[in-house]
Amino acid sequence: MPAARFELLRAKNPNILACLANAQGEFLGYFDVFPLKPDIAELFLSGEVTTRWSGKASERIFSSDDIFGADEMDLCTCLYISGIAVPQPATYARRRYASMLVWGFWKYIESFYPAARRREIFAVAATEAGENLLRRFHFSARDEASRKPHKHRLYVLELSPEGLRKVFESLPDWSASCQLSWADPREPPTL
Repeated sequence: MPAARFELLRAKNPNILACLANAQGEFLGYFDVFPLKPDIAELFLSGEVTTRWSGKASERIFSSDDIFGADEMDLCTCLYISGIAVPQPATYARRRYASMLVWGFWKYIESFYPAARRREIFAVAATEAGENLLRRFHFSARDEASRKPHKHRLYVLELSPEGLRKVFESLPDWSASCQLSWADPREPPTL
């Protein structure tokens, strides 16, 4: 997605992006989550809308009208995980950062999108590592990759209190090492 378009989405909802940074402010990784409105979620799930910009004039990608604003996030029932990434993930330190990001992602979900309400989380597995991560957390493949314009499988998870409890049981608790800035409502989310 072009940076200018992403910034329009962040202007509507600064909570869509969370970054992991060390004490010196060095960027270590990120995740981004779009709280989609029902109409656009249905179009995305059917393959009529994408998040990737190819430059084709006929292609429709998310706009700020398609997501819930920061003050409307509780209304959201369809969340799209756009990405979870760390640079150079093959090193030990970067795998540790990835673990922190995954823990932070689920803390983010717990904070902004409580499981008491029916919600679906979906993601397109663009890499083998991403596909393995989604399977680890019991996301189910929704379609065959060859049928969709993004050419990767779509994975879906229905969020539940029991499922969220199991997620936290399976993850290291990074609360002693990570400060979650979204606990302070004056700050945009960072880990």
